[in-house]
Amino acid sequence: EADGSVTDHAAAVARSVTGVAQSEQLRRQSTLLRYAQKAVDRRRAACLIALLAAGPALPQALPDTFENVRRVVAIGDVHGDYQRLVELLRTAALVNAKGAWTGGATHLVLDGDFVDRGDHSAQVLDLLMELEPQARKAGGWLHALIGNHEGMDLYGDLRYVTKEDFSGFQDRKSVV
Repeated sequence: EADGSVTDHAAAVARSVTGVAQSEQLRRQSTLLRYAQKAVDRRRAACLIALLAAGPALPQALPDTFENVRRVVAIGDVHGDYQRLVELLRTAALVNAKGAWTGGATHLVLDGDFVDRGDHSAQVLDLLMELEPQARKAGGWLHALIGNHEGMDLYGDLRYVTKEDFSGFQDRKSVV
């Protein structure tokens, strides 16, 4: 009888310890999921900001027809390759060595997919947001269209986001 009660007690302690360990594991998983969701939310917010920043403040309507456009440069599928984008912009004489707009009245059309696959989507989006008002001031336009990868990110489909790219959206306020 003494052996039985000791065994029963040991089994109860083991169940309790296992329950605590499982509870701690669930708590950690829940915390990691919350952190991941915050990072996803920041990425979604960055995509939305980039899309909205490409045009004037709402509700002012964007023009959909342009006349007397002398030069159009179209670039597609940047996919987070910041260095290659800068090379293309410089080759097209749209930016100088410091990354400032030099394209004058040129219309730069980016047909989406600025993000994913590469490791520098945040830099790409930042550059486009900086160039848009510079282009307008010089008489040009930056037309940033939504691609399927921006849509995927907004809907939470992050399968093409690299770890390095994801970390590019972190700042000192981010929880890692």
